[in-house]
Amino acid sequence: MYKVFGNTMPALANDLYLTEVGSTAALFNALRFTWGAAMDRFSYKLVYSVVLITNVILAATMVLAASNRTWFAIWVCLTIYCYGAHFSIIPAILKKIFGQYAGRLYGIMLSYVGVTSALMLILLQTPLVNHLIWYFELCAVFSAISLILLHTLFNEAPFVPDDEKIILDSEVLKSEKEEATFNKRLSLEIKEKSNLIKEVEENEN
Repeated sequence: MYKVFGNTMPALANDLYLTEVGSTAALFNALRFTWGAAMDRFSYKLVYSVVLITNVILAATMVLAASNRTWFAIWVCLTIYCYGAHFSIIPAILKKIFGQYAGRLYGIMLSYVGVTSALMLILLQTPLVNHLIWYFELCAVFSAISLILLHTLFNEAPFVPDDEKIILDSEVLKSEKEEATFNKRLSLEIKEKSNLIKEVEENEN
C-alpha cells in the first residue's frame, strides 16, 4: 500500500526510493519481538495504547509526511513496526485471558489478514487508488475507536466458560457444606467433652 500511495505523490514517485523504503521497513517489522518484551514488563492496556496512539498520529499525518522523502520513510517504518506489534502482543493476551482456547481464537483472528488483503486488491482496481489518503484517515479513525474501546470495555480478567463456572460454583458450594458439617461436628464434640469434664468434677466433689 505504501508503494502505491507513494507513486501517487510527486515528491515520492520513484521506484528505487520506494523499494529502499520497503526494505528498511521490513527490518523494522523484524523488531516486533520488542513489543513482546514490553508485554513481559507492562500491562496489555499500556502497551497496546502506545501502539494505537502511535497509529493515530502516523495515519493522521501521513499526507504531511508524504511531502518529504525522509519523513515518509520514517512514517512507513514506524507504521510497519506498529503493525508487527499485533503479532506479538495479541497471542500473549489471548493466552492470558482464554488459556487453552487461545490457539483457535488466534487462528480465527488471523484470518483478517487474508480478508483485508483481498479487499485491498479489489480497491486497487477502482478509481479510489488515486486518492489513497482516505485509507490513512480511515486507519486513524479506527485506531482511535479501538483506543476508546480498550479503555472502556476491555476486561483483562481470565475468561471462564459457563460449564466451568457451574463446576466451580458446585465445588465451592460443596466445600462450604463440608466446612459447615465439620464445624457442627466439632462444636458437638467440644460440648460433649465439656459436659464430661463437668460430670467428672461433680463426682470428685
